[in-house]
Amino acid sequence: MKKIIAIITFALLTINCSSSKKVVNTREIMDGILVGKAQKSDLQQEPFVKWFSEVYNGYTLSEEMANELKSKLKDFTITVFMGTWCEDSQNQVPKFYKILEEINFP
Repeated sequence: MKKIIAIITFALLTINCSSSKKVVNTREIMDGILVGKAQKSDLQQEPFVKWFSEVYNGYTLSEEMANELKSKLKDFTITVFMGTWCEDSQNQVPKFYKILEEINFP
């Protein structure tokens, strides 16, 4: 009887502890599409790296534009919604990452 109570107590504690864990990265790849919260590093992996790197490395931000953006984006938080299957996202998101890095956006 004591073993059964101990097992049930352990199981309840384990369930309770595991449900309070915070999920940090909730992304997954389903059928070649990135789903959930992701970071730049996720786009730099297969199957996305080819289009991401090509556009990212091919984009150049002018110094004049970089200076103007630095002063205007100081107090902003940016959240990007995109689709890895979407041609517009494939074209614009890598450029956007490049811009943010060029102006040292946190």
